[in-house]
Amino acid sequence: MGKMSDFGLQLRKKQAAKRMYGVTEKQFANYYKKALKLS
Repeated sequence: MGKMSDFGLQLRKKQAAKRMYGVTEKQFANYYKKALKLS
């Protein structure tokens, strides 16, 4: 398999984080939006 794209790497990291914290896609999106507002 060739080099993974940036999108592929980000997707893999996101999926790993979701599994680690046990959150759904919707919850993850909400946390992300909150984090953007805080930064």
